[in-house]
Amino acid sequence: MKVSKTNIVEYCFGQEVDRTAIAVLLSVAVFSVVYISSLYDTDIVPLLVNTTQGGVVVLLLLAAAYYYHENRGVLVAFLIVFAPIYAVFIRLVELGNIAPSPLREAVVEAVPLTLLFAVPITILSIGLALVYERFSTN
Repeated sequence: MKVSKTNIVEYCFGQEVDRTAIAVLLSVAVFSVVYISSLYDTDIVPLLVNTTQGGVVVLLLLAAAYYYHENRGVLVAFLIVFAPIYAVFIRLVELGNIAPSPLREAVVEAVPLTLLFAVPITILSIGLALVYERFSTN
């Protein structure tokens, strides 16, 4: 199998540019909504943290699996999972629930915590998409 630059770009970002752009914009929008709403006492962070035991994780897993199934972009599927979790962890670190830090330090300190959750969820979502494709009857 010959590997070209086009194959690597399609594997990372997806086969269709329009779907990739929409997924990236939606991820940025979700990040913004979660972080901005956490600045105002809307209880979004406790809601997301308390429902992480099931609801939100399943929603992120299914969203990333659907994107990967439709467009095959590994990095964009990762971004779909990473963005909302990162917004929550930035706010938790900033508030001092994990480690009290100002915002500029919280942005950096939240990355490893987010990767701890986002990488396995993304791997599971890609696996779910591949299993679905394997056993679907079209």
